[in-house]
Amino acid sequence: RYWSPALRQMVRDYEESMEIRSNILDDIQQRVYRKFDEYYELWMGAVRTAAELDSLLGMALGATTLGEPCCRPEFIATTTTTAVLNVQELRHPCVIPGIATDFIPNDIHLGDDAPSMILLTGPNMGGKSTLLRQTCIAIIMAQMGCYVPARRCQLTPVDRIFTRIGANDNIMAGQSTFMVELSETAKILNEATPRSLVILDELGRGTSTFDGYAIAYSVLHYLATIIGCRGLFSTHYGLLNEEMAHHTNIALKHMACYVDDDEKKVTFLYKLTPGACPKSYGMHVANMAGV
Repeated sequence: RYWSPALRQMVRDYEESMEIRSNILDDIQQRVYRKFDEYYELWMGAVRTAAELDSLLGMALGATTLGEPCCRPEFIATTTTTAVLNVQELRHPCVIPGIATDFIPNDIHLGDDAPSMILLTGPNMGGKSTLLRQTCIAIIMAQMGCYVPARRCQLTPVDRIFTRIGANDNIMAGQSTFMVELSETAKILNEATPRSLVILDELGRGTSTFDGYAIAYSVLHYLATIIGCRGLFSTHYGLLNEEMAHHTNIALKHMACYVDDDEKKVTFLYKLTPGACPKSYGMHVANMAGV
């Protein structure tokens, strides 16, 4: 490319001016940083205040969108002998008021004059996992200072929430789905305290019925008898209901449903009801799915 002498001079002048501009900007930037550093504590205080206000406003806005009923949680002193969780008409906070109007609220009562552990049975798609999740979310919301989507919420603060929900493997660690399940369960048994909340969803389903039932029985018995923590334990092992029927710290409950044997149809009522569910009605659900 040919540049005339005049054009070369113009390019040199431009580059020099850009270098001067860059040096001036660097100097200004350094002065701004030094000035900011002089008031570092003041700025950090403002940032913390803004973050706190943002959190409070977020919780306030969330409380206005939870629908009714909605309550401020009541905390019970940890000096009592047993930890308590008493929630009336609990809903899932992700249910949008005015749209999902048919969501069925449920009561959860653990501790105090009730057993601290619920053995939960019910049909597939009956709402067991949703109940487990909304119970965890309610405690998290309560302990972070937010309103709870329930008519009333009383609880002794929990030190930790342990959950074993869903199924997944860990290829990188060479762990099967069942191994991951047992590893997480072992962590719960080793670290849970009487102030913890433990949620176990269909423990033992990753192996044979005989072995899975033995594991589920042992874990449930240990949690309810030795640790004495609050918890919900969902299962499809009907024999567990018979074995745990007379345990003083375990309440048998199920998600209610209506079964039409002639039509092979199940109507899910999504209501937590005392007693054990007689069947899982897996064949009925398979029929509904077109299998």
